[in-house]
Amino acid sequence: RLKCVFLTGYDNFSYAKRAIHLNAFDYLLKPVDDCDIEECARRAIQTLEDETRQILEVQYLRDKLEKSMESNRCLLMEELLENGQSYGNLSLTLQESLNQVLSAGSPVHLTHIRVNVWGSLSGADRGRELEHMIQTMYRELGGNAILSRYFMKTQTISAIFQEDNSLTGDFLLGRFEKIQDMLYNNMGVLISFAMAYALPWDALYEKNEYFVSALRENRIPGKVIYGTVEKRPEEGEQQPYEQLISSIHEYIATYLDGDLSLDQISRKYRINPCYLSRLYRNVTGGHLSSYINAQRILIAKKLLLDKKHKIYDIAQRVGFQNPNYFAKVFRKSVGVSPQEFRLAAGIDME
Repeated sequence: RLKCVFLTGYDNFSYAKRAIHLNAFDYLLKPVDDCDIEECARRAIQTLEDETRQILEVQYLRDKLEKSMESNRCLLMEELLENGQSYGNLSLTLQESLNQVLSAGSPVHLTHIRVNVWGSLSGADRGRELEHMIQTMYRELGGNAILSRYFMKTQTISAIFQEDNSLTGDFLLGRFEKIQDMLYNNMGVLISFAMAYALPWDALYEKNEYFVSALRENRIPGKVIYGTVEKRPEEGEQQPYEQLISSIHEYIATYLDGDLSLDQISRKYRINPCYLSRLYRNVTGGHLSSYINAQRILIAKKLLLDKKHKIYDIAQRVGFQNPNYFAKVFRKSVGVSPQEFRLAAGIDME
């Protein structure tokens, strides 16, 4: 918004043209009277004042619009989650507010958050402040727009959002797990939450009521993430997480000689690495890395019983590029080196 006036003795037209391109306020050619300079300064000041007034007016209207939209979105969340209104029964104003954030023609994900410990947050507006922080963190982690509201009566936050269909519920849970850890580590805020994946709009009210009840009755404890399963498995049918673990075990068996790092497996199944590690431990009682090493050692022991296989070849076949490191891991697991294992099994390599 700086106003630049050229006061020069050059009457070259190309100079004046260049000044215009540089958004100069005026181009005064010497000799010039003091009154002309004063008049130019007055006009520059008046222009600055007019521009400042316009900026303030625009900012006022923008703030007023944002407050109106915020009010509409709060009312929208109340209608959807507390009053059980369907999208079609919303007013046109609320439908317009919703369409600015979400698509009414696509399923939505619902997350319900309970605050267990407020940490460093305080004051009457701490719920709203936390809500804004969660929105910001979610977007910083790569998420789309999210529609949320803090409900003072229950001291909970409900959030509705949509994402690309290729992202699984487990991946989204992992994203919220990161938010949970960031809030706790940085501000001492401890939250619990549950998430329902890919809900139809008319199921929002019922699912939110279930979450409110579950969190109130402490069925969903702090520092733990729970996902909801919309389809209850038949008797004898594997749970969804068990199906995932079985699939991961099959993948490990197939690619035992390849990259089986946590990051690689997470990318394969589109799951947050931290969430996958915790999920695997909760379901199996062990660590994923321990399972992978156990399978590698199991296959290595079988191959060592066949003397046609060299030890360095066996190491590569079970995913160890360094034979010395393979020998170290093998000794730690079995108690003897690969060569000693062969000797104990009576395998003569001569």
